[in-house]
Amino acid sequence: MEHESARGKAAVEKFMYGSRGALIVTGERRSGKSSLCKHIANSHFTSKDTFFVRAPREGCANVALFEKSLYEAIQSVRKTEGLPMEYKGSDSLETLLPGLESKCVVVIHDLELWWERRESGTAVVERLIDLIGLYGRDILFIINANIHSLKMIDSITSLNSWAFDVIECRPFPAKQLKEFIIARHNAGGLRFVMDDKAQEQMSGWDYAKLFNHIFNLSAGNPGYAINLWLGSIKNISGDTLIMEKPVGADGRVVSMLSADDAVIILQFVLHRRFSVPRLASLLMTNENYLAAKVRVMHQEGILTEKYPGVYSLNPMLVPHLVKKLKSLDLV
Repeated sequence: MEHESARGKAAVEKFMYGSRGALIVTGERRSGKSSLCKHIANSHFTSKDTFFVRAPREGCANVALFEKSLYEAIQSVRKTEGLPMEYKGSDSLETLLPGLESKCVVVIHDLELWWERRESGTAVVERLIDLIGLYGRDILFIINANIHSLKMIDSITSLNSWAFDVIECRPFPAKQLKEFIIARHNAGGLRFVMDDKAQEQMSGWDYAKLFNHIFNLSAGNPGYAINLWLGSIKNISGDTLIMEKPVGADGRVVSMLSADDAVIILQFVLHRRFSVPRLASLLMTNENYLAAKVRVMHQEGILTEKYPGVYSLNPMLVPHLVKKLKSLDLV
């Protein structure tokens, strides 16, 4: 991501010269947002000045939980310096942030899990904007968010207006997918056989055909491309992976989705993960009815159980599902 990294570097330089603001990284699911954020943060800040805030397992718009998560992210790093502190609420956060000794970076992962599409559902985002306004000269907030969620969040809060830049993670061309996946594969120390042809026997043309095929299936999404690669492994023999030409997910189930199904899937696209009770509350619908719908979607492979009782979209189907929602003008 040389182009995106260069834009990130330019944003960091503005911050270092005293400008106040944030950096927003967006894109489709599994497009490399988190990796890019980590790369930018680790390239320009020391480990003691870099703090990562993880989203909850299930989405939540609770400001107190967000503040506690931010405080604990900073505390976990500062403990290595012998400075542990007990969290006592927002007053402790307001005392902690001004006391950070040098310019630092806070990476907020998965903003889509910190808001809800309801009244007061942007409270965490609004608190984050407050923090940027108060401490943005000394703390660079790097925020990553699903592109569909970000559009809606920005329309309500104008979050993007606080950003030095909004960087979209673009699809990888076939050549970059090859470099990325083969480097990752070689790091494991294994060789592969693809459709009865050993890795050492594959020509440049063989690789070009293979990764053009992966590009066509994945639309250049690196996370989806990795899933296709891993899904093509059929067996392991000693230090050799036995592989077949990758096959994309069967999108026929997507074509048969009802209007009600599409509305449910839209929530997963915007907010990523749900339990049935929380999803029912958000949609203001009967929990038993929704539990039956979720169960069927899980049986059909549209949903996976990410954590006990918490569901997310099958990553292999996400491109098909987003395309379907676009055709219905829902995203």
